[in-house]
Amino acid sequence: MMVAKRASGVEEAYTEKDQLLDDIIAEIDDFQHAKTLAKDVAAAKALTNEKAGEVVRQLAVERLKRVGPDGNDKPLDSPAKPNKFAKIAQVLAEHKEQELTFRREQWKVEREDRLEAERLRRQETDHFFAVLELLAKK
Repeated sequence: MMVAKRASGVEEAYTEKDQLLDDIIAEIDDFQHAKTLAKDVAAAKALTNEKAGEVVRQLAVERLKRVGPDGNDKPLDSPAKPNKFAKIAQVLAEHKEQELTFRREQWKVEREDRLEAERLRRQETDHFFAVLELLAKK
């Protein structure tokens, strides 16, 4: 019967199955379009952020190249605050220097104590030999 309908030029019936397939295809097209739009929005946002970064960098460079009060083109010193890393490094260096000074003093005291102990030991040895000589003479 279908062959007869086709041969006669009568269009085929549009069934519910065909409608569902068309709906699925439309949904897929809408999803792909939304996905493309999301990518375009993300790319535009990234480009905007990049341009904003360039503007900030350019302003920073211009700020560093400001003309001094005497009219020369020498860049002014930046009034930037010292960063935390520099502060930590400075504190560590000071601490290390204090520790080194303390250890030097400690080594000096220990050396003096050793020298004094050696001097006392020699005195005792000399005294012992002196006593032995006296005993040997008797």
